[in-house]
Amino acid sequence: MQKQILLSIIVPVYNVEPFLRKCVESIENQDLAHNLYEVILVNDGSTDRCGEICRGLAEQYANILLINQKNQGLSMARNAGMDIAQGKYWMFVDSDDYIESNAIGRVLDIAEQNKTDLCFFSSMSFNEHGAWDNGYQPFEHNKIYTGEYVILNGMNISSVWKNIYLADFIKRTGLRFRKGLINEDIDFNYKLYPLAHRIMFTDILVYHYNCSFSHASLTRNKDAKQHQRALLCSLEIAKEILHYCDTVLISKAVKRLYRRRMRSLLVSSILSAYTNHQYYNSAFLHQLLDKAHAYHLYPIWGRTESWKTTIIMPLINLLWLKLFLSHSCMENNSDLC
Repeated sequence: MQKQILLSIIVPVYNVEPFLRKCVESIENQDLAHNLYEVILVNDGSTDRCGEICRGLAEQYANILLINQKNQGLSMARNAGMDIAQGKYWMFVDSDDYIESNAIGRVLDIAEQNKTDLCFFSSMSFNEHGAWDNGYQPFEHNKIYTGEYVILNGMNISSVWKNIYLADFIKRTGLRFRKGLINEDIDFNYKLYPLAHRIMFTDILVYHYNCSFSHASLTRNKDAKQHQRALLCSLEIAKEILHYCDTVLISKAVKRLYRRRMRSLLVSSILSAYTNHQYYNSAFLHQLLDKAHAYHLYPIWGRTESWKTTIIMPLINLLWLKLFLSHSCMENNSDLC
């Protein structure tokens, strides 16, 4: 009798030729029998040699499943992997990162023993100059918490590669990754965390996150359109989370925190568009404010997460009036402009 697959590791792949083989081989070098876990490679329309490398790896390792699809973005690649995943637990790995040797089995043992919905592990960031701890969560290790408790007590909403998920827990929520978003996993976890009943943090080092300077990222990308897209996506996330607060049965305390956090996100996004002239101009600022207004996110009312953004908020709201008057003057060719 074939043993039940304990873990599905979903790996979206897009134009990461220099990193892909190391990533997959690190996943295969684990303290877990290969027949107990599957590796789902989702080649999302790569235009480099990733498709060829994926085929070779699938031939080399019996537990690798390969999906080839047209480029649809990271969200849809993860969704495609979830659609065929058979594991009791799910793990997400980005194909430019890698996994610590012989680590995943220990995390799974803890998850199984404690019947967790989410089991977090330790991670490191690295680049050409060294490595450092990636993020800190202010909670004791090997202790059970609820999602509501961790959110209200300093939880950093983090990337999906920072923990393993109980598959049935995700399936019960019906959550999927939203197509086209930047930071789509943050949107996903904001909605998922409050619904969890059993969360545990471990000190087991599992994940190595690639911050290499030879590897493109938004923080190093000089393309203004990408930065503008990121700010527009922040509006989408704010709209989604505020709608979530209005429609999902979670505590009033969590809703209050989320609403304040989304107002802070809106303030910081609009402030960035107003002050950072390297990537944003007045036309984009107007576009951002128009979209926020259409989403009923702007002007911004109520408290934010910090006193600084609360103080700045009235000034941010005045931008709408300033731009509206400026636009009216230009249309009327008024001498009062």
